[in-house]
Amino acid sequence: MRGHLDWRLAFRVAVSAATTTAAPALVHAQSTEAVSTTRQASRASVRATLDSFIVNFNNLDSARFSAQWAPTASAILPFADTPHRLDGRDAVLARFMRYFAQVRTERTEPPFLHMVVRNIRI
Repeated sequence: MRGHLDWRLAFRVAVSAATTTAAPALVHAQSTEAVSTTRQASRASVRATLDSFIVNFNNLDSARFSAQWAPTASAILPFADTPHRLDGRDAVLARFMRYFAQVRTERTEPPFLHMVVRNIRI
Protein backbone atom coordinates (compact mmCIF):
# COMPACT_ATOMS: atom_id res chain seq x y z
CA MET A 1 0.00 0.00 0.00
CA ARG A 2 1.13 3.56 -0.57
CA GLY A 3 1.14 4.53 3.08
CA HIS A 4 -0.10 3.70 6.50
CA LEU A 5 -3.58 4.82 7.41
CA ASP A 6 -4.26 6.18 10.88
CA TRP A 7 -7.27 4.11 11.88
CA ARG A 8 -7.34 5.16 15.56
CA LEU A 9 -9.96 7.89 15.21
CA ALA A 10 -11.86 6.06 12.51
CA PHE A 11 -12.23 2.97 14.63
CA ARG A 12 -13.36 4.90 17.68
CA VAL A 13 -16.25 6.03 15.54
CA ALA A 14 -16.69 2.75 13.68
CA VAL A 15 -16.53 0.52 16.73
CA SER A 16 -18.98 2.76 18.52
CA ALA A 17 -21.39 2.41 15.60
CA ALA A 18 -20.85 -1.33 15.32
CA THR A 19 -21.17 -2.15 19.00
CA THR A 20 -24.13 0.09 19.75
CA THR A 21 -26.60 -2.45 18.44
CA ALA A 22 -24.79 -5.44 19.96
CA ALA A 23 -24.41 -4.38 23.59
CA PRO A 24 -27.26 -5.61 25.77
CA ALA A 25 -29.10 -3.06 27.85
CA LEU A 26 -28.44 -3.06 31.56
CA VAL A 27 -31.40 -4.38 33.48
CA HIS A 28 -32.63 -3.01 36.77
CA ALA A 29 -31.12 -5.04 39.58
CA GLN A 30 -31.73 -5.18 43.32
CA SER A 31 -28.17 -5.72 44.51
CA THR A 32 -24.74 -4.30 43.79
CA GLU A 33 -23.54 -7.81 42.96
CA ALA A 34 -26.25 -8.23 40.33
CA VAL A 35 -25.39 -4.86 38.77
CA SER A 36 -21.70 -5.78 38.72
CA THR A 37 -22.44 -9.12 37.07
CA THR A 38 -24.64 -7.45 34.46
CA ARG A 39 -21.96 -4.86 33.69
CA GLN A 40 -19.34 -7.59 33.31
CA ALA A 41 -21.61 -9.46 30.91
CA SER A 42 -22.25 -6.26 28.94
CA ARG A 43 -18.53 -5.53 28.72
CA ALA A 44 -17.85 -9.10 27.60
CA SER A 45 -20.51 -8.76 24.91
CA VAL A 46 -19.04 -5.48 23.65
CA ARG A 47 -15.53 -6.98 23.65
CA ALA A 48 -16.71 -10.05 21.71
CA THR A 49 -18.40 -7.79 19.16
CA LEU A 50 -15.26 -5.68 18.83
CA ASP A 51 -13.07 -8.77 18.39
CA SER A 52 -15.42 -10.05 15.69
CA PHE A 53 -15.43 -6.64 13.99
CA ILE A 54 -11.61 -6.57 13.87
CA VAL A 55 -11.35 -10.15 12.55
CA ASN A 56 -13.89 -9.37 9.82
CA PHE A 57 -12.05 -6.16 8.94
CA ASN A 58 -8.63 -7.86 8.83
CA ASN A 59 -10.00 -10.68 6.66
CA LEU A 60 -11.92 -8.25 4.42
CA ASP A 61 -15.01 -10.36 5.05
CA SER A 62 -17.44 -8.00 3.36
CA ALA A 63 -20.64 -9.81 4.35
CA ARG A 64 -19.84 -10.19 8.05
CA PHE A 65 -18.23 -6.75 8.27
CA SER A 66 -21.29 -5.14 6.65
CA ALA A 67 -23.71 -6.95 8.95
CA GLN A 68 -22.11 -5.31 11.97
CA TRP A 69 -23.03 -1.77 10.94
CA ALA A 70 -26.22 -0.08 12.10
CA PRO A 71 -28.35 1.63 9.42
CA THR A 72 -27.75 5.01 11.11
CA ALA A 73 -23.95 4.65 11.36
CA SER A 74 -21.63 7.59 10.75
CA ALA A 75 -17.87 7.49 10.31
CA ILE A 76 -14.92 9.75 9.68
CA LEU A 77 -12.37 7.70 7.75
CA PRO A 78 -8.69 8.45 7.14
CA PHE A 79 -8.84 8.60 3.34
CA ALA A 80 -7.64 11.66 1.43
CA ASP A 81 -10.56 11.37 -0.98
CA THR A 82 -13.10 11.26 1.87
CA PRO A 83 -12.44 14.43 3.89
CA HIS A 84 -15.92 14.57 5.40
CA ARG A 85 -18.09 12.47 7.67
CA LEU A 86 -20.05 9.70 6.00
CA ASP A 87 -23.61 9.32 7.23
CA GLY A 88 -25.60 6.14 6.88
CA ARG A 89 -24.58 2.50 6.64
CA ASP A 90 -24.65 2.44 2.84
CA ALA A 91 -22.31 5.44 2.51
CA VAL A 92 -19.85 4.12 5.10
CA LEU A 93 -19.81 0.63 3.61
CA ALA A 94 -19.43 1.88 0.03
CA ARG A 95 -16.18 3.57 1.02
CA PHE A 96 -14.95 0.55 2.96
CA MET A 97 -15.72 -1.74 0.00
CA ARG A 98 -13.58 0.46 -2.27
CA TYR A 99 -10.77 0.16 0.28
CA PHE A 100 -11.26 -3.62 0.53
CA ALA A 101 -11.02 -3.92 -3.27
CA GLN A 102 -7.79 -1.91 -3.27
CA VAL A 103 -6.22 -4.07 -0.55
CA ARG A 104 -7.19 -7.27 -2.39
CA THR A 105 -5.13 -6.12 -5.39
CA GLU A 106 -2.08 -5.85 -3.14
CA ARG A 107 -2.44 -8.99 -1.01
CA THR A 108 -3.62 -12.46 -1.90
CA GLU A 109 -5.04 -14.13 1.23
CA PRO A 110 -6.45 -13.42 4.67
CA PRO A 111 -5.64 -11.91 6.93
CA PHE A 112 -5.21 -9.07 4.45
CA LEU A 113 -4.77 -6.49 7.21
CA HIS A 114 -3.32 -6.68 10.70
CA MET A 115 -5.37 -4.31 12.84
CA VAL A 116 -4.76 -4.89 16.56
CA VAL A 117 -6.88 -3.46 19.36
CA ARG A 118 -4.84 -1.71 22.07
CA ASN A 119 -5.74 0.21 25.17
CA ILE A 120 -9.41 -0.59 25.04
CA ARG A 121 -11.71 0.84 27.68
CA ILE A 122 -15.30 -0.35 27.80
